Amino acid sequence: MSHNNANGKIAIILAAGIGSRLKPETCSRPKCLVEVLGKPILEYQLTALESTSVRDIVIVSGYKSHEIERYIKKRKNRKNVTIIINDNYECTNNMYSLFLALSSIDLKEYDYYFVINGDVVIEPKIAKALDNVNISTIAVDTSLYLDESMKVTIVNGKITNISKNIPIKESNGVSIDFYGFRQTDMMKLFEVIKRQYIDKNDLGKWTEVAIQKALQDDVLVMVPKDITGLIWWEIDNEIDLKRAEYRLKLLNSLEHLKRVKLYAFDIDGTLILGNIKIDGSSELIKYLMATRKKVYFITNNSSMSNISHAERLSKILNVDIPVSCIFSSLDYIGKEINKVGKIKVYPLLPRESIEYLAEKYSVNFTEEHPDVVLVGFDTELTYEKLKKACLFIESGSRFWLIHPDIKCPIDGGFIPDAGSIGKIIELVTNKIPELVGGKPNPKMLTESIRENETQPSETCYVCDRLETDVKMALKSGILPILFLTGDTSFEMIWNLDSLMERILLGENPKFFKSFLEKHLGV
Repeated sequence: MSHNNANGKIAIILAAGIGSRLKPETCSRPKCLVEVLGKPILEYQLTALESTSVRDIVIVSGYKSHEIERYIKKRKNRKNVTIIINDNYECTNNMYSLFLALSSIDLKEYDYYFVINGDVVIEPKIAKALDNVNISTIAVDTSLYLDESMKVTIVNGKITNISKNIPIKESNGVSIDFYGFRQTDMMKLFEVIKRQYIDKNDLGKWTEVAIQKALQDDVLVMVPKDITGLIWWEIDNEIDLKRAEYRLKLLNSLEHLKRVKLYAFDIDGTLILGNIKIDGSSELIKYLMATRKKVYFITNNSSMSNISHAERLSKILNVDIPVSCIFSSLDYIGKEINKVGKIKVYPLLPRESIEYLAEKYSVNFTEEHPDVVLVGFDTELTYEKLKKACLFIESGSRFWLIHPDIKCPIDGGFIPDAGSIGKIIELVTNKIPELVGGKPNPKMLTESIRENETQPSETCYVCDRLETDVKMALKSGILPILFLTGDTSFEMIWNLDSLMERILLGENPKFFKSFLEKHLGV
């Protein structure tokens, strides 16, 4: 690999490993050739690197190396690609693969080095972002904390620590296993690798162990390159493979997102937890408002009035939220009561919610012989109120449930919600609610669309729950964007193939805001 000019950039892809956790996908091919949405992981990397000023690409292979060689020969490469084989792939790790690659070239031949693990899907914008950096850097996603990923600590704009064992309080983000080194820094790192590990026959370490050693010994200075909002994922197992597919589907949905005029939001678990905002939620709402998107808030929380919802949100998010942008399960049930006509209602609700329904919807409340027992999220619930509700229903009063949420997410866990109170009454009276309001009733969302004069195709509903939020959006013909910030974890959805076809994964407020900003510029 000789060239007339001793400058330029080279990319080294470390792809020698077996990928045992991804079996059976890796039984007949190396992990870098496992397909994500019909395209090998390696192809995502090569395509991204070919969009940069990289001159040469080196792939260090090992397990089933002949498959990589065959792929490269068939591919129309736009850069010079060389394959180096790590014959000891079964008993070494990627630090040794990097050592082999660096030993095969004159380190003075290139002025900048990219290093990327061969199991990471990346979009071209990530490679382009690092291509514009002229100092040694680590690509970092600041919106996530992942147990299996390398985390980083950043102090005064510099990386001071990289390890899987960094606790969440000390972590400033996760490394996406994509690194950039100036020539002088790569030469220093090479010496650390050789002297501290290779010469001592310590060949089973990750590259990051050597980077960590060099950082702590002040041999290297590296800065973070924040790629939050850009699409990437490290693929170690089947769940990771599906997560990468979800992320790429979000990227492939840009044309749909360009048409969106209204973003309707769930509140608890999506933007806030109790009285604490979820990281990035303020910035997301401010960003959408600044770009003239309509923002609406739909909540099942029947424990307070819309005025209190707006005041609470405004205070927590530090954003001016108009009362007119709130639609709650109290609004839905108030309209349903008005449809029935003049009826007497016994409520299991806080005083504020009762006053809201009485004032806005003229609901007639009573303590005797009610037509309907109305059960909501009663944060002022007493045993006496619960006893009276059960006796009224047993005596013939209708049983209406304002919304079915079993639990309400707050900072530190969950507390009983309207659905839990309703379950107690069901067990005692042996009766189920005749009417269940709130989410997932699609009218909660279609009413919001009507009030905002938008179409379902121009609306997204951002939420955190499958059984209420997502179900409501799908019944309404509206695209749900799921956040993993409240009730739902990715492990709960990864094997639901039919769900992936119908939703987008927005991850969390910080990531989604950055995604919109970096891809749509809106």
